[in-house]
Order: sequence, then C-alpha cells, then structure tokens
Amino acid sequence: MKETPVIFVNQGDIKLELNAEYRFKILLLLDGAFLWMPATSGHWDDPNRPGAVISSKFLDQMAIGAGYGIRFNFNFFIIRFDCGYKIRSPFEDPYKKSQWYSFKEIRQQGLGNVQVAVNYPF
Repeated sequence: MKETPVIFVNQGDIKLELNAEYRFKILLLLDGAFLWMPATSGHWDDPNRPGAVISSKFLDQMAIGAGYGIRFNFNFFIIRFDCGYKIRSPFEDPYKKSQWYSFKEIRQQGLGNVQVAVNYPF
C-alpha cells in the first residue's frame, strides 16, 4: 500500500505588499504608469520555526519589483496592460552572493510579468 506524500507549504504568517504608481496622461484615452512593488513575509514566534513576529531579518526578506504600464481610460472603466520586473529577490543567490538582479538579468526577463486587467478608475 502506497503512503500519501505530505505536502509542506512554508509560508510566512505576516505578509506585507505595497504598490506605488505614478500615472500620467499620454493622449486622449491613453494613460501611462510607472510601478514600484515591494513585498515581504515573516513568521510569528513559533518554537518549530526560528524568528519573531518581526525579526531583524524582516527587511532583508523584502522582494522588490518595478515596471510600467499603459491604460485605456474610458472614464467608467480602464483596460490596463502592465509589465513588471524582478529587481530584488527575498533570498540571496548562492552563486553571486547578492539579492539584487543585475541590469543584464533584468533585461533577460523580456517583457517581464505581463498583466492585463479591466477595472474601475480609482
């Protein structure tokens, strides 16, 4: 008889995500945006996991993304196309000993993480 494998998901108990945008008018219905997105996760104090609610490593676990987007603003709804890029990893790369992506690595992401959405104009 086969045993069912145990799936272990290691997620933080505290999640922080921010998004800052600078929006500007290009022409008529077309708007542009520059995006900045830091995010992190941490752990509650748990005897099975080291760390405190907000440990000294909390900011070191911060991932950072940036990008740009265009929006078709129809006043009552917006169709947006965003491209996001990884700028900083929450974990150090064991080979290059850095959490930051080089300019070459960012360029290799191509269009980055593309998102298409329809939403309200808030």
